[in-house]
Amino acid sequence: MRLLFVRLQMMAVCLVLVTGCANQSARHVLLGDYDEMVRKSESFNFDTLSYNDTALLCYSLLKSRAFARLDPCLDRLESLMALHDGEMEFSVFGKNIYNRALSEYILLSWRQEAALELGNYREAVSLADRMVAIEQSSHLTIVGPWAGSLPAEYHGVMALEGLGLSAMSYLYSGQTGKANQLLQKLEQTETDFLEGRWAEPRRQMWRARLLFAQQRYEEALVVLEDDGPRSLSEFINSLNMAMNVINPLTYLVTPVLFGATSLGELTFSQELEPELMMCRAQYETGRITDSHQCYKRILDNPRTANFGSVYFLGLHGRGLTSLALGDDESALADFVAAAEVLEKQRASVTSEKGRMGFLAGKASVYHDLVKLLVRTGQAEAAFEYAERGKARALVDLLATRQQFPGRQARMPETGALLEAVAREQYTELARIQNGKLNVRSVNVHSLQQLQEKDPELASLISVQGVELPSLQAQLGAQEALVEYFGHDAAWFAFVVTRHQVRAVALDPKELTAGVQTFRKALEEARGTSYVRHGQALYRRLIAPLGLPAGIRALTIVPHGPLHYLPFAALQNERSGFLLDNFSLRILPSASVLNYLRADQVSSASVLILGNPDLGNPNLDLPGAEREAVSVAQRFAVADLKLRKQASESYLRNHGEGQRLIHFAGHGTFDPVQPMASALLLSPDDEHDGMLQVSELYELRLDADLVTLSGCQTALGNVTDGDDVVGFTRGFMFAGARTIVSSLWEVDDEATRRLMTIFYQSLSAGGAITALQSAQKMVKATYQQHPYYWAAFQLYGSGT
Repeated sequence: MRLLFVRLQMMAVCLVLVTGCANQSARHVLLGDYDEMVRKSESFNFDTLSYNDTALLCYSLLKSRAFARLDPCLDRLESLMALHDGEMEFSVFGKNIYNRALSEYILLSWRQEAALELGNYREAVSLADRMVAIEQSSHLTIVGPWAGSLPAEYHGVMALEGLGLSAMSYLYSGQTGKANQLLQKLEQTETDFLEGRWAEPRRQMWRARLLFAQQRYEEALVVLEDDGPRSLSEFINSLNMAMNVINPLTYLVTPVLFGATSLGELTFSQELEPELMMCRAQYETGRITDSHQCYKRILDNPRTANFGSVYFLGLHGRGLTSLALGDDESALADFVAAAEVLEKQRASVTSEKGRMGFLAGKASVYHDLVKLLVRTGQAEAAFEYAERGKARALVDLLATRQQFPGRQARMPETGALLEAVAREQYTELARIQNGKLNVRSVNVHSLQQLQEKDPELASLISVQGVELPSLQAQLGAQEALVEYFGHDAAWFAFVVTRHQVRAVALDPKELTAGVQTFRKALEEARGTSYVRHGQALYRRLIAPLGLPAGIRALTIVPHGPLHYLPFAALQNERSGFLLDNFSLRILPSASVLNYLRADQVSSASVLILGNPDLGNPNLDLPGAEREAVSVAQRFAVADLKLRKQASESYLRNHGEGQRLIHFAGHGTFDPVQPMASALLLSPDDEHDGMLQVSELYELRLDADLVTLSGCQTALGNVTDGDDVVGFTRGFMFAGARTIVSSLWEVDDEATRRLMTIFYQSLSAGGAITALQSAQKMVKATYQQHPYYWAAFQLYGSGT
């Protein structure tokens, strides 16, 4: 009793000290008005913000998913922590200071939440490892008047968010053992004491969230419904801010400190996520009407639109329930609105890695939207959203000074416009979320100016729908574009010709397994099982298309596992391989057609790098060297570099301005870190010889054709948003119009023959027909088995 009296005395002193000290920034965060905080921060300079306001801004940027400024804000906060002995100030009341361990733990948890949102699970796990180590070795507590009286159990309370986030990180990366260990620790965390009761709703919320991640909806619903009412009631009686300690009696004086603010407003931000989870759990367990009313109640509150982290989930969820209740029109409106919110958030992601991972866990919005549009006969709209939901990072990459150093040097006036576009995108997002703007008519003034100054750059930062007339005009009279799009139980193909767009439903059953089986059969160079599996995939992917008579060229836009499929090797029982009937090219996105350079390089020079000296005789490729010499003989002007001369430095210094670049050597593919995949060139004093995918984005190689005659150079890691990270993408970004690369480790002699014929045929026509001719010739004169000729695919323009 005496201890309780002491604690209440401490609280009284603290409340006297903080009365009148809560500023406007704190009020925005307390009420969950994160977007308002972000909008006001546009005029802020990080250097002028107080320590606490910096922390409040970072937290608001994180919760509103305003990624463009989040990393700089967190970096600034970290530098302030270093100036304050590693201790963070973060409070909506007065001055709360966290000790060094808790401060580092919180900062890491914010970075981890962002990494999870952007689909960067590798980074999230790395952060989780650091956070677990801190939690196990240090005491997480607060530095303040009452710190000495806080019980030991308070350490567990302050670790709750980090435990939940880390468990999610491990779960998403496949480390279920570690995830379950943290879940168990989360369940055992003590909150039934005076200073800890405010955290009980968060503990239950994390339990439910982790069950959700494992699709254990019935169990999650039990947690939310059985524990939820008690938790929410407790929550209303003990104001709770994530990552912030507020004593249970503080709520009594909150209206005095913040004006006429109701307790309902104060608890809204923390009630929102558990309620949304309950809505979804009801939907997943068949309680559709209850779920629909649950979503409607949440979305009817205009404040919900301020929470960028979950707003799209509410829209998508209400759309799903409307669909289940037979209201297609309402479902379509909600799906479209959810997609618009996601795309505006993605526009604020400045890093390519972030853009590629952003749709991880969110792509279902596009899948449901496309499926509904196809079912209701809106093929053109369905095709547009299929494009917007896949391979977008190459098209709408946010162009910052760091990402476009060469362009900025040539066109410095675009810098101010880029910054203005970023500011206006926040404004547009706010207007969309608050229902004050028709989402189909977004108009950004600075973006229009940027489109006039630099149309290509503008295309990279804006989410624009496919302009079908423009796309169709680029297709030949005998050409069809086939775009695949699908997930789980629904797969579609869109067939686009000059005059028509059709949507075709495909058989989705075990499609990924079918592709894997076919790939494995192709690796057996002397086997014949590839015939059966190739014919099966032809029946599923090509036969249903109903291609018009007279089509002789196919432009294929794969999706998901189809990025790994050698389409040329698919077989029709009657007419042979697809290669025998169609010339083929591959695109990561149909929209890319609009941004491939139409002009050809004026130079006639050709750069050929063959059999680089890697310092290990076992890695020598004599066939690659003969191939390089043979290719060089086909051109009047050829810069042939072999062995030690075939260096990374030479490519960097002499690559720009080359019309053709040919690489014959080793390539490495890293599926875990695809940006670290590399072409192996000769090292020297200047460079290590490993030209990684990430380094391609620093180069400018405006070549008409780049040929990668190495192993697995067409492979890439396919993200949930269907962006393929690999050499093809890197060279396309560097400016190459056409890339020829391989899907598996190629046979040395077969490749030499194929490349020799390819360049012989190149002078007579475009690269597409030249590759088709070379593959046919190898198939007819060297080896029939696709292993020897089907690995190479052409990406890009092909002219």
